[in-house]
Amino acid sequence: MRTFQFRRYELEPEGFDEFVAWVIETIIPIRETMGYRVEWKYVDRSKSEFLWLVSAETTETEFELM
Repeated sequence: MRTFQFRRYELEPEGFDEFVAWVIETIIPIRETMGYRVEWKYVDRSKSEFLWLVSAETTETEFELM
């Protein structure tokens, strides 16, 4: 069973680029080593939003504990 989680971050414009770089360069590689897969990510600079969908081959309860 694959479990999915959608996340949406609303960011302050002045920290937006730094946050996106941190997620892409640091968080995604860490998540992948833990068994997560980033299905997609979307950056909307006009709204200062970062959205992504991650998944893992696990139950919803186990997903939250990973």
